[in-house]
Amino acid sequence: ALAIRDRLQPGAAVLVLGGGVLGIETALRAALAGFKPVLVEKMPSLMSAQFTRAAGAVIQAMLESKGVSVRTGAGVTAVSAGEGGCRFQLDQGGTLDACCAILSIGARPNLSLARAAGLGGTGGVTVDAFLQAAPGLFAAGDLTQLGGGNRCSVREALAQGRVAGANAA
Repeated sequence: ALAIRDRLQPGAAVLVLGGGVLGIETALRAALAGFKPVLVEKMPSLMSAQFTRAAGAVIQAMLESKGVSVRTGAGVTAVSAGEGGCRFQLDQGGTLDACCAILSIGARPNLSLARAAGLGGTGGVTVDAFLQAAPGLFAAGDLTQLGGGNRCSVREALAQGRVAGANAA
């Protein structure tokens, strides 16, 4: 992220593809850093795998109030040279010009090691309130499931790592 940020000019338009947790976080951080992010999500609303359309609309309104332009129900079909770097053709018609695109689509945890250890659930490793997956074994980050849901933000993963480490100690 730092390497990408250092290559961009302040105020540059940045295309973020993906309206899940990571795409939303990326677009929000880009806006806070002084860029002009445009978030494009293929589904009809943001975070559609986790929330209703009404909840997605609340998230979209918050992002727009922070300077993020949001396009839902849209995808990119082609990229060519354009003003500001690249021109992105949208499948619903129209184009977007941006200096770069950041892809944040299709994230899922790698559970192969957890499953080999007998810990893999359907969507992650189930942990308790202490982030313990099994006696003496702690887990943190986007592969954990606490109360049936996964948490994917970088900030949440960092906090979980600190808590799991303290609990293990």
